[in-house]
Amino acid sequence: MNPKSIKWKIQNSLILFSVSLLIILWVFQVVLLEPFYRNIKTREVEKLAYTVKEQYNNPSRKNPVTINRETYVLIADANGNIIDDSSFGVSLKNPVFSSFELQYIFNQLGSSGKSISFDYSNATRSASDITYALKLDDSSMVLVQTQVVPVNATINTIKVQLVLVSVILIFISYLLTKYLYKKISKPIIEINDGAKVLANGNYIEPFQGKGYTEIEELSDTLNKMRIELSNIEKLRNELLANVGHDLKTPLTMIGGYAEMMKDLPDEMTENNLQIIIKETHKLSKLVEDMLDLSKIQSGMMQLDIQKINLSQQIASITSRLQQTYPNRLIELNIPDEIIVSVDESKFEQVLYNLMNNALIHTDSNLCIKAKSKANFIQLEVIDYGEGIPESEFESIWHRYYQSNNDHQRDQYGSGLGLSIVKNILDLHKFEYGVKSSDPHGTTFWIRIPI
Repeated sequence: MNPKSIKWKIQNSLILFSVSLLIILWVFQVVLLEPFYRNIKTREVEKLAYTVKEQYNNPSRKNPVTINRETYVLIADANGNIIDDSSFGVSLKNPVFSSFELQYIFNQLGSSGKSISFDYSNATRSASDITYALKLDDSSMVLVQTQVVPVNATINTIKVQLVLVSVILIFISYLLTKYLYKKISKPIIEINDGAKVLANGNYIEPFQGKGYTEIEELSDTLNKMRIELSNIEKLRNELLANVGHDLKTPLTMIGGYAEMMKDLPDEMTENNLQIIIKETHKLSKLVEDMLDLSKIQSGMMQLDIQKINLSQQIASITSRLQQTYPNRLIELNIPDEIIVSVDESKFEQVLYNLMNNALIHTDSNLCIKAKSKANFIQLEVIDYGEGIPESEFESIWHRYYQSNNDHQRDQYGSGLGLSIVKNILDLHKFEYGVKSSDPHGTTFWIRIPI
């Protein structure tokens, strides 16, 4: 068994607990039994002596005092004479002291007025004695003596019982280890085995942890991670296909036109050169998007916030896009001046990606609106295409994602644009979102604080 395994830890913990419990029982029931017993008997003797003194000093309070058969009580004067007076409410038993011994004890009381002694070598009885003397007044004392019965037989009995208890506790610890292993360790081990399978790229097998709330929650968390990893793997495969397509198409065109212009001097025309330049720009834009996304997600990108005229920025982007899409109408419904605090270059990238994304993936015209609210400007990029299903609203912000309604895959679009938009807006801490009523177009909105 692996000494670091949960089963090993549980077993050792239970055994350690059982051994500790047994040690405590042995200490208290065997080693300390006799000292505890003697201490208790001493307290009983002392209490009885004070009770007799109270009766002696207050004759009006006559409450009988119960004395067991191992205890001797007598009242004597300073000369060692026993005072025979039943009015104390104490049933005096036969004394075991001579007059000389009583007189000696009285003289030994001293200023404290009390003394206690232990006799471990009483020849007349097998048990040892505890003798307690207490002054009643200047001329009398009460003396209480009790037997301390040997507890050797009791200790031997307890030892035998503790041996049996030890065996039973160890056996119970073993059974409890098996039970806890089945209830706690086994589900965790199964989840660990499943995680190893997951690490090898198998995202099919679900986690089925049961037994305790924490294990079930861990299983649910791992299942969510499994689904996310499966989606990431799917997106990764799509990325390879998308990037391969986006690289292959322009490279094929560039290579084809270059060879044609090399072999056929008459094809060295401005139009063919413009096609090569256009495809080169597509490749450059793809690489820039990938580098930007990498910088943002690695935390290397920093914002340079400054006040800009948003209207001028939108007009500049619109002018560029109109050259790329001369047959499409981009309507601007914005004030002449909107002053906002943003990172100019990063926010230009946001607007360009949103507008270009709408023009790529639809055949419709485009409308840009800016609405002034109490403490923010709401900017909207509106297209009139097929729209996006509500079920895809969250997914479209993921990198490499392509909507199922995308019918223009042959044009540039690696699926990075909206992911870049999301990350830049998150850096700005702006609110943003999308609304769409399929098939009546889509609106992307951004709220810019003012």
